[in-house]
Amino acid sequence: MNIPCDGLVIKASEVATDESAMTGETDAIKKGTIKFCSDFKSNKSNRIDYEDSLHTKKVPSPVLLSGTKIMSGEGLFVVIVVGPDSCAGKIRSKLTADEEEDGTPLQGKLEVLATDISIFGLVGASITVFCLTILWVVRVSSSDDGFTWSSLKWLLDYFIIGVAVVIMAVPEGLPLAVTLSLAFSVKKMLADKNLVRKLYACETMGGANCICSDKTGTLTMNEMHLVSLWNGDRISFDFNPADKYDLSTGKFNVQSQRCRDLLQMSLCCNGSAKKQETKVGEETVMKWQGNKTEIALLEFNEQCGCDAEAWRAKYIQEDDVRYPFSSSRKRMSTMVTYNGEKILLIKGASEYILGACENVHMWKDDQIVPMTGEMQ
Repeated sequence: MNIPCDGLVIKASEVATDESAMTGETDAIKKGTIKFCSDFKSNKSNRIDYEDSLHTKKVPSPVLLSGTKIMSGEGLFVVIVVGPDSCAGKIRSKLTADEEEDGTPLQGKLEVLATDISIFGLVGASITVFCLTILWVVRVSSSDDGFTWSSLKWLLDYFIIGVAVVIMAVPEGLPLAVTLSLAFSVKKMLADKNLVRKLYACETMGGANCICSDKTGTLTMNEMHLVSLWNGDRISFDFNPADKYDLSTGKFNVQSQRCRDLLQMSLCCNGSAKKQETKVGEETVMKWQGNKTEIALLEFNEQCGCDAEAWRAKYIQEDDVRYPFSSSRKRMSTMVTYNGEKILLIKGASEYILGACENVHMWKDDQIVPMTGEMQ
């Protein structure tokens, strides 16, 4: 459930939120009342499930942020801030604000240059009109006819000359020249595989020596794919969504049916990712939603011809125990029922899994052999 506003928790029962939209961290954040959090910080609470892998207490938070999601638990909270003053509202307002409001560095320099040129032209025009006016006075005073109404035509011509100087001094072609220059820069940067969508952005992009960027979704596609397995030997393959695999032949060569079933159960049953309707362009398709690592395993399982949802319904019973992945345990465990036998499937951090293993089930000869230090 998405949280639409900022608030304070007043009642909570195992509430955890996903604040990755705000912080980028995917770990669930525990939530509790102000008293609970205060007591926890004062070491009045000693709950083990609030410890991380370094046995450091993770202090829960009483604040719910708009734009985050409730992952588990239930409770009540008091709304504090809504709309543009909330956390999500402030971020949205900054993103949608007029990017040209303050102007770019080049625009600031051009404004200064245009102002200086205009002032110089105005001063030059004033001096020109002043000098020509003195010349007009001298010509009129030295004339035999003296001042006549026809002599005012000269004065009007001098004034027109001053206005022309001012007009010519205004840099009307400067914005056009700068725009053409920036457009040329964008084209040159595109040749260097640096796509700039807005002209003024190439001012900073063209002069950047170091670019700091987030990885997920910017330098990568925010997707993961299974390209390597190990069972005695490393099995590597290139990812292609159109490829189909047969675990019993080829490079996998899993001879035993039991081994193939256990492998596919480990891939599809020991996970929390689910298929949901997802809008891709104008179409709505069923896609896996959840942890990216689990999705990579499930997609490989589908390439092997396995229906993950059907296997889950077949091998996971209502009374089977499931322990979801947590940052403190560093692993996930799921109990399945296979041919009347209870089997515990575990996946997680390699140092935890390998440290708990004594034997390895080899696929090729269907033998269980002791795990050596070289294997680890």
